[in-house]
Amino acid sequence: MNILRKLELGGGILIAAIAVFVGLSFIRLDQHTSERLGESSVSSVMILSLVYLLPGFVVLLGSFLHAVKKWQTGQFLLIIGSLVNITIFLLVLFSPFLPYGRLDLFWLSFLAAALAILTSVISVFVQRQR
Repeated sequence: MNILRKLELGGGILIAAIAVFVGLSFIRLDQHTSERLGESSVSSVMILSLVYLLPGFVVLLGSFLHAVKKWQTGQFLLIIGSLVNITIFLLVLFSPFLPYGRLDLFWLSFLAAALAILTSVISVFVQRQR
């Protein structure tokens, strides 16, 4: 495995790790808020899981399939997951309600979006080296 494939796989792992941390932080924040208000938060947990965790795992799966297994489908999953990750970041960034209660979650989400772009570009370079 050459250095570009290692970078692609490492980017996918980092994106998934950031997605898990940010997703679980938002779920915990939502649970604390719903406890204070006396409401249930089951539906919001599902939505936050889909919004933050699923794109991160799609990028991880795509980078693994493309870097290790050398399947073209992996690059497709990687690019689709990266686009969803970037779109969610931009939608949350430009929304009138700023859900980033903590500044570190904003920067982690920004880092995940930037890594998604970088990992997608690396996957294209890996494809061209074949």
